[in-house]
Amino acid sequence: MLSLSLRWAVLSAAAPAMLYLTAVTAQAQAQSNSEESTGNAAPTLQYRSALSNYRGFNDQAVAPWTEVNDTVGKIGGWRVYAKEARKPDPAATDTAPPGTDKNMMSEPVKGMSGSSMNHGAKP
Repeated sequence: MLSLSLRWAVLSAAAPAMLYLTAVTAQAQAQSNSEESTGNAAPTLQYRSALSNYRGFNDQAVAPWTEVNDTVGKIGGWRVYAKEARKPDPAATDTAPPGTDKNMMSEPVKGMSGSSMNHGAKP
């Protein structure tokens, strides 16, 4: 009979070889399975850069400020630009969170007690 220390030495020497053989066998089986099932091959990946549609900055033509001011005056002045800014964007959709009433969002909260409603006001 082998002593306990001798058994331990034999097992510790054989363990890496057994692990290596197990890994090689598993790899060989995986390769043979992939060769048999060529119909289920993974699609090839294509790289597309996020910057592929990037448009660089282009300088705008500079005009004399007197001509620009005259053009704005002919259009109707700053009020026309303000009206354009107030128009809702046609691409924008309802931005209110679901389950909220848009009319209630624009009105102040009524019946709220405390000094937070009239912050800074004299009593």
